[in-house]
Amino acid sequence: MTLSEVMEYLESKGSEQTRKTFKRHGAPDDFFGVKVGDLKPLEKKLKGNHSLAMDLYATGNSDAQYLAGLIADPKEFSIADFELWASGATWNMISDYAVA
Repeated sequence: MTLSEVMEYLESKGSEQTRKTFKRHGAPDDFFGVKVGDLKPLEKKLKGNHSLAMDLYATGNSDAQYLAGLIADPKEFSIADFELWASGATWNMISDYAVA
């Protein structure tokens, strides 16, 4: 899958109820509100695609960043990559799960 295909999928899976819940927990405005369970099929399909993970994280979209954390290959990270991800984590769902 390409970056645009993944982003389209994420947008299609977003819900207003999930957006409200994530907002209450500190999410910034740039996200669709995708349930973690809806990310699992993509995780299975894309696991280990580090290049795509880096592109997803760079979008700044929280749903894409969370998915990036699920599919990234930890062996491919440089210290600079990790620092970039840590500095781009805008709320605890990203810093505690995607970056960690």
